Amino acid sequence: MEEDAQDMLAEGLRRAPDCYALHRAYNDRLSARWGGNHQGQLEHARHVASAAQNGSLAAALPINALYFHLRISCSSIRTRRP
Repeated sequence: MEEDAQDMLAEGLRRAPDCYALHRAYNDRLSARWGGNHQGQLEHARHVASAAQNGSLAAALPINALYFHLRISCSSIRTRRP
């Protein structure tokens, strides 16, 4: 499954290297919600942002990774009952 995702990412990047939607979808897949972890998600987001062209939305990917992590973390807090 991971190899398929990496192959799809590689093909997508070959076709559209600055596609924000592609980077975001893959980054979200790296989250704990989908079997990854926040550290790996954030590392990937920072790597993409550092390689992004000037003015590219991909430069904001670390913000998206943090938001996704906080949204998941806070939703688990809200569902707990005293």
